[in-house]
Amino acid sequence: MYIYIYSSYSCINEIKRKKYVQNTHEKINNNFSLERMTLKDETLSVYEYTTNSTGYLLCEGIEKLTWTKNFKYIIGYIELSKQGLCKGYFYINSNDEKDYKFNLTKKEVEEKFGKDIKYQKSIDLTSHIELDLGFDSLDIVEFMNFLNDTFGITLVEQDFVENKTISAIIKLVDEKAGKLVEKIDKNENLKKIIESDSNVKLPKDARYAKVLKFILSPMFKFYFKYKYSGKENLGEGAGIIVGNHQSYLDAFMLNNAFTYKEMENNYYIATALHFKSDFMKYLSGHGNIILVDANRNLKNTLQAAAKVLKNGKKLLIFPEGARTRDGKLQEFKKTFAILAKELNVPIYPFVLKGAYEAFPYNKKFPKRNNISVQFLEKIEPQDKTVEELVEETKNSIAKNYY
Repeated sequence: MYIYIYSSYSCINEIKRKKYVQNTHEKINNNFSLERMTLKDETLSVYEYTTNSTGYLLCEGIEKLTWTKNFKYIIGYIELSKQGLCKGYFYINSNDEKDYKFNLTKKEVEEKFGKDIKYQKSIDLTSHIELDLGFDSLDIVEFMNFLNDTFGITLVEQDFVENKTISAIIKLVDEKAGKLVEKIDKNENLKKIIESDSNVKLPKDARYAKVLKFILSPMFKFYFKYKYSGKENLGEGAGIIVGNHQSYLDAFMLNNAFTYKEMENNYYIATALHFKSDFMKYLSGHGNIILVDANRNLKNTLQAAAKVLKNGKKLLIFPEGARTRDGKLQEFKKTFAILAKELNVPIYPFVLKGAYEAFPYNKKFPKRNNISVQFLEKIEPQDKTVEELVEETKNSIAKNYY
């Protein structure tokens, strides 16, 4: 199934936004995923996710890729990873995290999987799903179901008779998804989701967030020369605190600006990918962290976020959705603006500085560097569209960031 995910979710989602997005990844199993390293990178790399939840670049620059017919194994080829960790062929079992091998010869791969291995061609806008990608009727049905589930749209088989290339399918998905977004923005669908939050459970407390703040405070004070400013701009009661995402230090930087009492009323939105183990999930439950899975339970996440705000508490969101790979601001997802608009709560922008230089992507340990948090003037949602709120928030952050 992965090859469909690769050719659809990654490409369509990225090309729709007119550029490759950060942290585009597709899960192979609980320990491995395929990701793009940079915004402009057109190749995929293998990342390993261990129990500490931090993605580790294992092999970069996959040149050939395929999936066995039963979708059990992914097989790939790398000429030579720049980091020197991988060379040659590899395979990974999607059902068994322990069944994988790297640095194999062609002969070793053929001994396991046979000589009739057909690798996928490079996928671009002109790729024909049948002639270039080899889709048969069953493949197309699976592809269609995946797109419907991923984007919340309704495609039928006839759509793939009339749209055979990746560019045509992108346009079709874009049109269908665009109409859905317009519908959601204009009618009661989204309001119903936000309002029906009675059964949603929030994280229990911020106990471990407080413990980590106590432990890390000396490092922030003496090693990073940490400073914060503009906290007087934060009002009482409900609000959405929104800012740029630079590194793994970011949430800790924010927590160090708040008192222990204030931390009890602050809730974070974080991707579930980084909280996979039972231990990490336990920490999130006692760290006021609401987990987001991009492929499921988005409705529950939205309801939980709404419940936080309805209870008069604050929600902290990194709307870029992932850490910056190059130190620059990325596109903002508009969930925060939708919540602010629907619930009529203010947006409090903030700017993080120095964290990217201290702890850039793919580095295991932070280096000494001055880091700071600046809270900016609040943005009220009245008489503004969701798009205007997103633009105003991003412009405010960019103005004080660059």
